[in-house]
Amino acid sequence: MVCDEKQTDCPFFPGGKDYIHHAFDDPAACTGTDEEVLACFRRSRDEIHAWIREAFINKILELAVDKFLFRFPSDVHYSEAGIWVRFEGSRARIGLSDFTQQRNGDVAFAEPKEVGTQVRLGDEVAVVETIKVNLSIPSPVGGKVVEVNNDLLTAPELVNQDPYGKGWLAVLEVEDSEAASGALKTAAGYLALAKVQAEAEVLR
Repeated sequence: MVCDEKQTDCPFFPGGKDYIHHAFDDPAACTGTDEEVLACFRRSRDEIHAWIREAFINKILELAVDKFLFRFPSDVHYSEAGIWVRFEGSRARIGLSDFTQQRNGDVAFAEPKEVGTQVRLGDEVAVVETIKVNLSIPSPVGGKVVEVNNDLLTAPELVNQDPYGKGWLAVLEVEDSEAASGALKTAAGYLALAKVQAEAEVLR
């Protein structure tokens, strides 16, 4: 249950009209077997933890252009081509930014390179087909593909629905993650670039 319309009667984290609230299913209402109740508690806990991370730790920048709203989490880096990168030790998880997926339309097909494929910076690392265009996705880092998102085979729409989460494309093993991250843009840096591009498209 989500309550994010500045409601004064929000059942979770209540407050005045100037606050944005987020409500969750009441853990006390969990019923069923011991295992089902425990699973219910854990779901509520995970939802609360995820919301706290998003709201207070992983700041999300937003850009409103015309009728569109684009989101840019600050815990990832971005290439100029609109590919986000989340570094996980020596590995880099990649996907389409919210701006990139929105401007290109609904994804009908997404196919990353096979596991074991070695790519250089800028090489094609995935192919994405949308209702508008076919995209050759340039790798934002150099490295070896070590994992691909097989869920996209049956649910390519995840790229649109959850671009920074379940809609990720691939994971690459990189030699120097520090150097790789230094060559990419921060959320603020990419937002500025996206703003120029989005406003130019609106004026066409």
